[in-house]
Amino acid sequence: MNNCNIIGTLTRLKINDIEVKGKSYRQAIFDVAVKRKGKSKTTDFLPCVAYGVVVDIIEKNAYIGGKIGLGCIAITKTINVGKESAKTAVFQVETIDFLTPKDGSENPASALIEDINEDDIPFGK
Repeated sequence: MNNCNIIGTLTRLKINDIEVKGKSYRQAIFDVAVKRKGKSKTTDFLPCVAYGVVVDIIEKNAYIGGKIGLGCIAITKTINVGKESAKTAVFQVETIDFLTPKDGSENPASALIEDINEDDIPFGK
C-alpha cells in the first residue's frame, strides 16, 4: 500500500490552473519542511502537489510557516537531464490537517480539550 503521512512546515506555495486534454484543473504545488529524527539537525524539503477540492481548502487555510499534516501517496518519476537520469519523488496530497490556524487564534481542538468536564466523560474516573 502506498500511503505516506507527513507533518511539517509549509515553506513554498503556488496555486495555478492547468489544462489536461482540453479540461481545466486547479493545482497546488508546495514544499513541506520536515526535520529528520535523531541528533541530526537536517531538514528535508518534500515536494507536494494537490488537485481539486484540496486546492480550495489549502487556498483558504494554508500559509507559509504554518504547520500542516498530510496524507499522501508517493509518486516516483525519472527525470532525464542530458545523458544523465535521476529518480525523484513527489507527494500527491489526499488529505490535509492544519495544525496551526491561519488567523493566529487558538487551535479549536485544544480549546475543546480544556472545556471537557470530568462529569461529562461516560467511562470510569
